[in-house]
Amino acid sequence: MTGLVYPLPYYAMWRGNHDAYRYNQATPARWGEGDTHKMYHQHFAHAKCPTDYGRGGREFDYLSVRRGKLQQKPLPAVQYTRPDSQPQWLFKSWHNPLASATMWEREVQYPEHIPAHLGAKRPLAVLAPRTMHKHIFLMHMEKISVTVSPFLFGFGHNLQKAVLDFYRRALSAHSPFPNDKIFLYYSIDAITPKIEVTWLDGNTYVPPLIEGVRAHDIIQMVMEQAWLAADRMSAEGRLLNPIAIDDYKWEQLIAFKAKRVKDATKGGKK
Repeated sequence: MTGLVYPLPYYAMWRGNHDAYRYNQATPARWGEGDTHKMYHQHFAHAKCPTDYGRGGREFDYLSVRRGKLQQKPLPAVQYTRPDSQPQWLFKSWHNPLASATMWEREVQYPEHIPAHLGAKRPLAVLAPRTMHKHIFLMHMEKISVTVSPFLFGFGHNLQKAVLDFYRRALSAHSPFPNDKIFLYYSIDAITPKIEVTWLDGNTYVPPLIEGVRAHDIIQMVMEQAWLAADRMSAEGRLLNPIAIDDYKWEQLIAFKAKRVKDATKGGKK
């Protein structure tokens, strides 16, 4: 051993009892070691603390010596809950489908976590399902207003085309979005196009239209916000129709049930 030797016995044994390459800045490393924290990796991006990267492989520092005073910090405690607060327990079961909103609510519901300023009676969901939405459907929306200017014109795939494609896909036969819920407005002023979604509780959402956005990106944004808005409205205590039987289908369903009841009573009289 040459150079600086620390008075800790056997600390260099795993390196072969030498300190070669000790002061090199770069070491050969695989993912999760060394300088790879500067690159993106799908696993290590969420599985390893970015400050936890050191030298790679056999060069891993088992011993790091720094000058200074040791900062001893208290162990972390659970935040934002009083130690004497009584939580409500939400019992989940695999018998209700994963698409239902209760599967995504938090299981232990503390009163400190209830956003009372939003009028909610329970904590909001922490997680939302990762769904790739190909179609837009009426998920607790009152209306969608699309405002475009016919005097704004460009060539190629621009913002105007993306918004009009969104309008066309909302009206298409593939998506069960009712035609009386989406409105197209023309603006005399040469403005950039705007989409405004109004939920059932009156709140609005305007998806940000940045350069290079496509119609399916707007559909994805709107449907993700629709799930969050549904969570907010159900937390307020509003009774929401299930998505399988959407708002505009209720009248058809009621008529069908009335016909079934009439047929059943007629069959009983025979």
